[in-house]
Amino acid sequence: MASSYRVLATGGDRAVLVGLARALQAAGTTFAASTDPARLVESAAKFAPHLILAFARPSPDEAVRRVRLLRADPRLAQTPIVLVASLPPKGLSGVTEVMPDPSDVGEFAQRLLKLMEAATPTPAGPPPPPEEALEEIAVVEEIQSLPARILLVDDDPSLVKLFSIAMRKSGFEVLVAADGVQGLEVALRSRPDLVVADLNMPRLDGWGLLRAIRADHRLGETPLVFLSAHDDYREGLKALSAGAQDYIAKGGKLEALIARIRMLLSPRDAFLGAMMARERVGTKLEELGIQWALRRAAAVQATGMIVVRDAFWSIQAAMGAGALVWAQARIGRHQLDGEAALPPLVVLRAGELLFDPAAAPPAANVTGDLHELLEAAALKNNQNEAEALDRLLTRATHVEIDEQLYLLYEQLGPPESRQIAALIRQGLTPKEVIATSEFSPMDIEQTVRDLVRRRVLRLSP
Repeated sequence: MASSYRVLATGGDRAVLVGLARALQAAGTTFAASTDPARLVESAAKFAPHLILAFARPSPDEAVRRVRLLRADPRLAQTPIVLVASLPPKGLSGVTEVMPDPSDVGEFAQRLLKLMEAATPTPAGPPPPPEEALEEIAVVEEIQSLPARILLVDDDPSLVKLFSIAMRKSGFEVLVAADGVQGLEVALRSRPDLVVADLNMPRLDGWGLLRAIRADHRLGETPLVFLSAHDDYREGLKALSAGAQDYIAKGGKLEALIARIRMLLSPRDAFLGAMMARERVGTKLEELGIQWALRRAAAVQATGMIVVRDAFWSIQAAMGAGALVWAQARIGRHQLDGEAALPPLVVLRAGELLFDPAAAPPAANVTGDLHELLEAAALKNNQNEAEALDRLLTRATHVEIDEQLYLLYEQLGPPESRQIAALIRQGLTPKEVIATSEFSPMDIEQTVRDLVRRRVLRLSP
């Protein structure tokens, strides 16, 4: 099919670009991606696109800067520019429209086509660009996804068979389990990249499996997608608030499930690509998982500094030729060095993550196999929390609060947890909070876990 429109993309995750390329090329549209940010404006002018896509990933600030550069060139002043971002970044101007990150690339491509048709009903202008222009433009080709391991947990054999075939055809390795108990066993043994689980199952349902995964620091960062026989908006919100990444009705299209899995895993693809290219890259910690990032850094023999920050912790881990050689964690006035920094590191689930290949590793203070070190740190957290909760929830009689960290928690902690923390600050033990408040024991337990983990709270018999 002859090309009618031309679309140029700058930024974005590779998996999304591949999906858009397929959808737009099927509609007769030429789709290209800029490969050299320093020559973006000149490349765009030569390519003469009918629409420019500026992705906020991996850097919203960089996307704003690129939009300004494009708009400043008279040759591109009238070209529609669509910013793709979940939230518009600060200082944004010059874009025609802002669209959220696509969850369905087919529908997203149709929106782009309608936008171009409205702006240019009959495409005209220069013929397809000459070869010299394409030296700075890379037409997106088939890109192999990262080999991802998906754990599918469902008690319906026919559905498991159907979904497994579709996932394997899409390039995923698929593991299966018939219920939540078996799913947890497989997850601990095989460490999947993502779990897809039914909500209603015997022995241990989807909710129980989610709680078990989130409570175990070996698995806590693993993305989980719920499958449900019902498309219930309220249940979907409950799933997201409980820590699931998505909620999908079983009656939907298989393509939508595959697309959503790819979207959830695409930040890892982009991060790994940047790390392999020795590029400085930052992202949201919750999109990767610190253990995943460290294990991949080891797999590709990376050298550089990984920095993780949330509202409480600032933690650095230095890699040298794929080995973890140095680590340091800071929280308030406390500092932990070497292996002592690893337990708080593997606890972190949200925040900022940065990889800087130019940062030279300090003098080594960590030795040993990375995987064994992470496993030991996670198990130590599991053991400490189990012992602490048993002791604190049943036998604690003395409450000790770190006032500096409590004030920080009061500002940044979850609202319901802040209310429970305020009761404990008054001197009430967790057992007394359970007896005298309207909060559920599970909510109190989760708050105590969080307070102990962040070193806000110490209780003793």
